[in-house]
Amino acid sequence: MLFHGGHVYLKIDIICRYVEGGMGSVSLAISNSAREAGAHIVISAEVSQLMIEDSGAVNGVLLADGTRVHSSVVLSNATPYKTFMELVPKSVLPDDFLRAIKYSDYSSGTTKMNLAVDALP
Repeated sequence: MLFHGGHVYLKIDIICRYVEGGMGSVSLAISNSAREAGAHIVISAEVSQLMIEDSGAVNGVLLADGTRVHSSVVLSNATPYKTFMELVPKSVLPDDFLRAIKYSDYSSGTTKMNLAVDALP
């Protein structure tokens, strides 16, 4: 990875750390913190559709088994294509947005996430 070996080529000092317990421990720490803060997390359940109010706000998800899970916040870790082209009714989003999603390049498996937190989980 450039980040880990890039300092050799870029001649900069980088401190690299690995997460104790592997990357799965990051997800576990985040979910534990969220639960402690009152979040209800549903796992091992297929979402078939985002539930959207007339105002356009998402207010939950419809699971493949027909269960409705209501929420003021919904996070998706699916690709933008899966989220916006398959889980959101097409009539909700503008055509130019859908076109941009449809023709996005998903060939890179790299993901980067920056978080600003006020405390460690």
